[in-house]
Amino acid sequence: FYVMLNYVFLVVSPIESLKGEIEIGYISSVILFGEKSAKLISILIGLLLLSTVSSYVYVGPRIIQAIGNDHELLQIFSKNDNNGLPFNAFCLQLFISLVFIFTSSFEQVLLYTGITLIITTTITVCSLFYLRYKNPDIKRPYVTWGYPWTSLIFVLLNSWVLYYTFKLQTFESFVGIGLIIISFGLFYILKKADK
Repeated sequence: FYVMLNYVFLVVSPIESLKGEIEIGYISSVILFGEKSAKLISILIGLLLLSTVSSYVYVGPRIIQAIGNDHELLQIFSKNDNNGLPFNAFCLQLFISLVFIFTSSFEQVLLYTGITLIITTTITVCSLFYLRYKNPDIKRPYVTWGYPWTSLIFVLLNSWVLYYTFKLQTFESFVGIGLIIISFGLFYILKKADK
């Protein structure tokens, strides 16, 4: 569905009108349905974004809480308040969010998160190839559909997106990579501290 939707955006809208724009859905909707309907579609897209943000607000602190459970130095984030909510983890997520809000534009934050998600999902899928090579005889209760072709196509498409993101949005791309490097650094520091 996502690929079809993007295909419609590209077929309906002239490429020149899409260059450098964030609101691709709105631009395509104006061409397809007119100005009034495009505003309604923008509102619906905004509501979908709100539901996504609310899920991150709910899930994010629980991920931080799980990290606090795993590492002794971060135990302060593993604690719940009287209502059973991970308050300290929520405060950390709020702090990180405010840093991004005050130092970056909405487009930049989307690029930072998009780049980190592309890199982490690509590494995750590459681990399928690595594990098949390293441990070929391990029991696998779940097998990836279409392996190795679906996984290979996923990695190739993500690499292509990453290449063009680096080409067009170099600064944001390096910030995204910097976030991943900092995360790996923190992980190894915490791992050593736990020994």
